[in-house]
Amino acid sequence: MKALPGFTRYGYRHPFWHLIRYLTMHRCISLKDIERYATTSKSGVGKEVLSELRSRGWIRETRPKEWRPSGMGEELFGYLHEREKQLLSALDDLRTLDEIRIDLARKGVPFAEKKLKSGWFRSPLMAEVEDCVRSICESRGITYESNPPVGHPPEIVIDQNIHILPRQLDLLIPSLRNPKVVIEVKEYWGEKRGGSKMSNAVYETYCVARELMDLYERYGVKVYHYVVMDGKQQWSYRRGDLRDFLDMLNQGLLDGLFFGRSACSELKGELGTVLH
Repeated sequence: MKALPGFTRYGYRHPFWHLIRYLTMHRCISLKDIERYATTSKSGVGKEVLSELRSRGWIRETRPKEWRPSGMGEELFGYLHEREKQLLSALDDLRTLDEIRIDLARKGVPFAEKKLKSGWFRSPLMAEVEDCVRSICESRGITYESNPPVGHPPEIVIDQNIHILPRQLDLLIPSLRNPKVVIEVKEYWGEKRGGSKMSNAVYETYCVARELMDLYERYGVKVYHYVVMDGKQQWSYRRGDLRDFLDMLNQGLLDGLFFGRSACSELKGELGTVLH
């Protein structure tokens, strides 16, 4: 999945994204939500949101309890509408554990699966993505590194200075030092409703994305940053976290965000373009 056309022009520092966060935080992602607040909300929060939106000119009341966007409001709600379409597309592409097992069996790709004291360790998506990266790199005579040793985050050398990224990443092309491409794999196959680990994944990715953007803006060094995700059951319960990932994509902080059954074909297309 690529960023929505038009919205990356704001840049990740623009106040537009704080307005989006404000609306998302208060679950106002459509005009129907505004009208619901107007007609059913008895809480102070509902009145506060309506007052904030109206005072800033994002919405106006055309009739009693009937609201329309004005000015920036059209852009805000237009983005939220398009982001929901992205979200539904992502959820449709995500797979269950049984579905990815079938896909990997068809491709002849084995994956790690073992019982631990704390539950199951499974990495089918990592196996699938690595198989994809291997095929692209081998066809071009390029090296790659998978699952680097613990405590070895990527190193980017610029003008005799070493810049260490804040955390270890899953796949790097061509190597741990001066990668041109970094890939994060976010797969969750538990039987529960996910949890804080998935919110943590958002902030881990954001931290890496910001540092890579800082290097690009300061030195002109471009490192392509992709995130691949799967695990239908748990991500379906963590839609707020998925929206955060989509916001990073649409802010221009990520170069691609890939989901489930479409991930490898889309990633192959991207790598075919950026690897020379």
